[in-house]
Amino acid sequence: MKSLRVIVLVLLLQPCVQNRVIAQNKGNKTKSVNPIPWAPIRDADMLWKKRVWREIQVYERNNAPMRSGRADALASILLSGIRSGAIKAYADGDTAFTTPLNPAALDALTSCDATSLSRNTRYFLNYHSKHPTDSTIYDTSIISSCDYPQQVEFFEIKEDWIFDRHKGQMIVRIDALGPAGYVNGLKKTLFWLHYPDIRKYMDSFEVFNDAQKANLSWDEYFESRQFSSKITYVRGGMGPAHEPKHTKRKKRRKDTDDDTRGQSIKGVDSTTEHDMWVY
Repeated sequence: MKSLRVIVLVLLLQPCVQNRVIAQNKGNKTKSVNPIPWAPIRDADMLWKKRVWREIQVYERNNAPMRSGRADALASILLSGIRSGAIKAYADGDTAFTTPLNPAALDALTSCDATSLSRNTRYFLNYHSKHPTDSTIYDTSIISSCDYPQQVEFFEIKEDWIFDRHKGQMIVRIDALGPAGYVNGLKKTLFWLHYPDIRKYMDSFEVFNDAQKANLSWDEYFESRQFSSKITYVRGGMGPAHEPKHTKRKKRRKDTDDDTRGQSIKGVDSTTEHDMWVY
């Protein structure tokens, strides 16, 4: 009787195991499901609201899933969605997301010039592609051409920090996401995507995970803040009251200043939240 129960249990579990194996073999594309909707926030419950700009460097160690060189890199997934019409891209400066980019404008923005790549990116690409004749040489002059995913060295994020006085907590909502790179020595956001509109599309793709510890979708990846980034601009009492204009490449000293400034901004908001409950 006991052996019969074991046989029945194995037969019941077999389809589940087969489905899981099939899903893993399909690669990074998962069954499309609706992402967890954001809870509404009443205007009367907003104690304060700030618009924050973040910069994600794709070649940082913690942001390895975003790197180019794989078909399932985030830059490739986004461009494929735009080409297929699943999601819409908007020009830098179109903050109201009113006019989607046409194919010709998108082609012009995603054309890559290898001479514009930063030194660190060129070294990384050379390190992984290696010299055609000598595998010990990693000369930055090896990379003479590049494609769109290699052009994307950063991802820019616009997000809203909202303190909900009813719930007594700060809520972070991503408003826009945009791939960025260097064009003629200047950092430029190639295009923007309205994040609430692309969440369902992002949720249909899995994040590449070498360790296979957990299969997160790209929406879950961003919502759970798995990426490493730094704050570059803030609007709403602690920063410039206009859209940021990127300048030439920053020196290491300037990068350090930005990191310090970002940490100080987060410290001010944490103190504000703490004081609400203490006093």
